[in-house]
This record gives sequence, structure tokens and C-alpha cells, in this order.
Amino acid sequence: MIDPSRHAVLWLLIAFVFTTAATRTTTRYIRHKADRAEAYLKENAEPGLIRNIVVAGIHVHHQVWGILMVLFSGLLLITYLPERGLALNVLAALFGMGAALTLDEFAMWLHLDDVYWQEEGRQSVTALIVAVTITAALVIGANPLDVVPTGNDLPGALLSALGIVNLGFVVVTILKGKLPTGLVGVFVPLVGIIGAVRVAKPGSWWAQRRYKKDGWLARRAERRFDATYDARWNAIRDIIGGRPYPREQMREAVREQMKAARVRRQELPLERAQARVARQARRRERLGDMPGAAQRTGSTRAGDERPPEEP
Repeated sequence: MIDPSRHAVLWLLIAFVFTTAATRTTTRYIRHKADRAEAYLKENAEPGLIRNIVVAGIHVHHQVWGILMVLFSGLLLITYLPERGLALNVLAALFGMGAALTLDEFAMWLHLDDVYWQEEGRQSVTALIVAVTITAALVIGANPLDVVPTGNDLPGALLSALGIVNLGFVVVTILKGKLPTGLVGVFVPLVGIIGAVRVAKPGSWWAQRRYKKDGWLARRAERRFDATYDARWNAIRDIIGGRPYPREQMREAVREQMKAARVRRQELPLERAQARVARQARRRERLGDMPGAAQRTGSTRAGDERPPEEP
């Protein structure tokens, strides 16, 4: 059974997973429509309810709504500090939804570029997997501040020492180029220990400074993290997030999108002026169709006529 104190975290996890699934399904559907229209990432390639949100010619990414939801729910949590119950669960779910929308475009705000469907976009899927793993660990009772289960008789000094040792394993894991494993290791000590003991990734800080060039550890690292390793993990990421586009196709698509956005910004002032003129014309037509409008207009004009002045 889940500890009642973790029910809010459970609702956060449920909302996070549901929002992630809904978001990835939606983005893949929009991509499918764009592919069928032979206009990759073309705004509103096909009419319909499910499409990209465009405001004033700018594609508003869903991370914007996620950031707003995280800020709003976090502000309410800090302001009112709701006790365990419905209010806390609702705010936790809202926070989870916002976090999912934000992390789904993690690669975009990491690279400050629209890499959602590029190879770099797979980093967003990795961030989502790490977030789900950490949250699930918290739901089942993991506590990064207490590496030993509660109810033990160990002294506080020993518990603190174990926490410091676990933190050391986490740091080593990160230095070995395994950032996701290290983050999970903060909450699940066994994962951090395994990541620290196993060989480092080639090119990581640890491998460059601790492994001799052409040494047996360097060769072992190359065998461990070869192309097969990357292909296996990329296949898992592609199942969750979708396969990225070839780089050249993506560059051409981005150029077309930027060109369309510039044209759209140039056309907006003219469209707004035309819309304003159309609204004024409709307003005049409505006034002209009102009962007695013609008589009032005629009488007003007649009343405005003045007799000629006598010489």
C-alpha cells in the first residue's frame, strides 16, 4: 500500500504520465497531417481541432502552457500550504501536467532551438523517463534524505555518513557521463552505486582523465557504449516520442517555416486593416437596417436645412 503522505505525489505521477501520453500522441498526429500535406511543420497544414497553436504568426509551443501551469500551481502551493486532501491532490496533478508539458520540450529549452523532431529531441524523451522514474520512486517511499528505511535503530551520525557515501556514488556516476542514472541514484541508492562501479562513457570527464589512451578500460568503454548501445536506446526513445527527421530534411523544413512566419508577419497589418474596414461596414449596414433609421436620417437632414438669409 502507498503511504497516505505520498498520495499527492501519486496524483502528480498519474497526471504527468497521462499528459505526456496525450501530448506525444497529439504532436505525432500533427506531424502525420503535415507529412500527408507534404509541408513539414507547416502551420495549420490541414484544418481541424488538433493543430499547432499560432498567435500573431508565432507558433506557441506547449512548453509555454506548461511553464504557466507549474508557476501557477507552485504559487498556490506556497501561498496556501494546503493540508493533505483534495486541494493538495488537485494542485499536485496540475503541477504534474505542467511539468510534463515543459519537459516534453526539454531539448528545445536546453539547445534554445526548435529541435523537437531532430536527433537532439530525443533528450526530451530521456528527461521524461528520468522524471517518471524519480516520481515513481518517491511514490513507493524513496527518500533521498534517508538512505536507510525508517524504523531502524542506527545512530544519526551513521545515517548521515551513508547519505554522504551515496552522494559520492552519484557524483562519480555523473562524472562518468551518466547524468540520468546519477539523478535516479539520488533517490534510489542502488542505481547510483551500479552507475559508479561500471565503466564510464567514452568522452566523459572520468574517461578523459582516468583512462589511459588505448588502455583496456578505454577499449572496454568503447565496446560497452558502441553503436549498438545507442541504437538500442534510440529505438526505445523513438517508440515513446517518435522517430526524428533526417537532419537535411529538418533544416529545409525549418527554413520554410521561418520564411512562412516572415510572410505571415508582413501580411498581418494588412489583414487587420481589412478586418477593421469590414467591421465598420457591417456596423453601418446594421444601423441602416434598423426600423426608422431612414426616417430619422431624413428628418435630421431636413432639420439641418436652413432657409436662405434675406439680403
